[in-house]
Amino acid sequence: MTIRPKQPAPPTEETPPPRRKKRPERRKPRYKGILWHR
Repeated sequence: MTIRPKQPAPPTEETPPPRRKKRPERRKPRYKGILWHR
């Protein structure tokens, strides 16, 4: 078994997050509004 150094993966980290992640962020502010209304 050869020990090879961990290869950096900048392209994977540079890719922007999926648009699905932005949906929950927009719902967060709405949740605070409901808590305030209570």
